Amino acid sequence: SASAPSSKNLELAIWHARKSLEFVPSFADIRIILAKALVETGDLLEAQEHLRVATEIDPRNAEGHQLLAENLYRQGMGAEAVLEFRRALELRPDWSEVLNNLAWVLATDPKREPVAGGEAVRLATRAVSLTGGTNFWYLDTLSAAHAAAGEFGTALKVMGQAGMIAEQTG
Repeated sequence: SASAPSSKNLELAIWHARKSLEFVPSFADIRIILAKALVETGDLLEAQEHLRVATEIDPRNAEGHQLLAENLYRQGMGAEAVLEFRRALELRPDWSEVLNNLAWVLATDPKREPVAGGEAVRLATRAVSLTGGTNFWYLDTLSAAHAAAGEFGTALKVMGQAGMIAEQTG
């Protein structure tokens, strides 16, 4: 299992990324690296700013949109996160992690539109399909999506499948 980066390594990565940006402020990938390190330190606001700039510099950077969406969601900005998840999926339509995460936000956001449950089911079903139905978390999202769509029997069935996988994998 991978361990979290040490604070010394994070400080060093942040320092190097900031130095690089002094010379090439329009380098989107460095901004993304810096944002990842800042998120690890808990500085979501500065990370968000670098991700916004990175996606403006390189609007076709799917990872930048995905990371910005995650950052926005962590800060309680579900509607804005949905927009960024959608942008990431426009660029990489079969990205199972983003399909799953967008489905989760649509299914669980208390401010969601009533029609979001159906879209959440479609997105989560695709994520589960892409992973061969073996990802517990994606099945959990699919269950939540079915519940959001009012399909409680199906939600319970899918949760049972997730439970079996959890038991099998420990």
